[in-house]
Amino acid sequence: FFHSIIPIINPFRKAGLLPEPISNNINLKLSPEGGDLVYGLRSKIAFHATDDSGNGIDFTGYIIDESDSSLLEFSPMKSGLGSFFLKTERGKTYQAKILLLDSSEVLFQLPEIKSSGHVMHIEKLNNQDLSINVESTNKSKKERLMLEGIIDNDIQFQYNLDIEMGNGSIRISHDDLDQGILHIYLKNSQGQILNHRRIIIYPAEEIYLDLGTNKNTYHKREKVVVKINASDTGGVPLDMDLSISVSLYNTYFDKYGNDLDSYLLLNEVIKSNPDYCTVLNDCGTEHIRKILDNLILVSSEVDFKQ
Repeated sequence: FFHSIIPIINPFRKAGLLPEPISNNINLKLSPEGGDLVYGLRSKIAFHATDDSGNGIDFTGYIIDESDSSLLEFSPMKSGLGSFFLKTERGKTYQAKILLLDSSEVLFQLPEIKSSGHVMHIEKLNNQDLSINVESTNKSKKERLMLEGIIDNDIQFQYNLDIEMGNGSIRISHDDLDQGILHIYLKNSQGQILNHRRIIIYPAEEIYLDLGTNKNTYHKREKVVVKINASDTGGVPLDMDLSISVSLYNTYFDKYGNDLDSYLLLNEVIKSNPDYCTVLNDCGTEHIRKILDNLILVSSEVDFKQ
């Protein structure tokens, strides 16, 4: 069931809110796409850096090896979230070095790196089709794996994927997928799950709403006329069932950003901090969709704490 915090305020008394305690502890989630880091294979790693209150932080990060050499630099896109690509080498060790705004440094260990296995990378093309690439450490032997996609317990696809010379790829049309959160499983011939990835499938059709009122300001009890025009991306008018609610605005309520749409879409996979769902306010832009993709990647991983 959807739930939300509802503040109750006595307007004749001061709120008496206490300031939140300040902590210098930093938490970091590092989440390889598909679940595994494998020596010799290039992987996408999503990250999420937060303080003890769960708020995202700004920083500059570096991946360093055992000789303290910097291999790459990374920084968050928004709210401590972002991603980078890393190809690990056997025999080397790696750490993430976080440089905070006050010039202090914090070191974190990367997730365990496997000696052999598979990595899976998923990319959305311009038309929102999915490009799925699988890489294996086994370069000499041909493998037949299976890709399975599920949304709300409904199987969206099951494809055989042949891995030759350590690589295999497939393209899946957006038109063949329902909207929602798609679970993609990479399985071997015995049905064992090798990699697992979640990704949002957005509606193919975008709807634009143009709202306006007949006046900018009104007197008490004065009638308000709201004009709404709904159209598709080509400007063709659409028939829609809509509802409008009116409430008194107060900046105090801005901190309670979780709404019903965010809850229904992301609560299944984002349980640690639902307030991050507020980035959905403009999920039609490619920038925000990349942020949401990183959020899904790190949403269920284990914390790597200072």
